[in-house]
Amino acid sequence: MTNIKLLSAGLMAATLGVATGCTSTPLILDGPIYHPNGGVYYPDGKGDYKKHDDYKKKNKKKHKKSEYNRVNAERVATRKLNSMGYRVEKVDYKHSQGIVKTKAYRGGSKYKIDLAYPSMNVVKLKKD
Repeated sequence: MTNIKLLSAGLMAATLGVATGCTSTPLILDGPIYHPNGGVYYPDGKGDYKKHDDYKKKNKKKHKKSEYNRVNAERVATRKLNSMGYRVEKVDYKHSQGIVKTKAYRGGSKYKIDLAYPSMNVVKLKKD
């Protein structure tokens, strides 16, 4: 008796599915399948699973330590001269010499000031 009920329920579900159009569409595997972790899989043999991490290699800029020192030296030199009462016009860090060369104004006069890096002691002060 239970087998007949199961069989009739299965046939009824199949006829209802066909009559109402509730059939599933076949899976089409023509294009790439995108993996949630960022890779692509090509099922037709065009390529294997590839992770798109080439951008890390191409766009990676290598910063030298001297670039960071230059930015820091110029910032610290500007602060030091501003605290001494100068208006800084131009700052140039000479990495090989360890000197920050600046041009600044104070009281209507122009000065060339050399500062030692990293101590920021005044090495040379010349009125221009």
